[in-house]
Amino acid sequence: MIKLIKVGKYSWKPMFICDYCNEPITEDGDVEFKVDPATGGPMTGISFHLHKECDYKFCSAHGSRADWAWEDLSVFLRLLAQNTHVKPETAMTWNEMLGIEAEE
Repeated sequence: MIKLIKVGKYSWKPMFICDYCNEPITEDGDVEFKVDPATGGPMTGISFHLHKECDYKFCSAHGSRADWAWEDLSVFLRLLAQNTHVKPETAMTWNEMLGIEAEE
């Protein structure tokens, strides 16, 4: 899931929160989708955001690993940005105007 986390008196930042352990995902993670038995591909609907180490436990708790398809979180973010037509340079301009420094 995505939540807004308060980081200052008037500032917030969106964070991916693991749908298994409810802790912030601060490194690479996975995005899980329920598999459609008819097509073998992801069903449309909800995606679940997980730490890589929580992935297997989540899938086991919700059926079996065969019931799920996954995508790396970094690929998911790229596809999400493409679907919203956000240009990286526009995001960087807003960050600079708001005084947000890029984290490495």
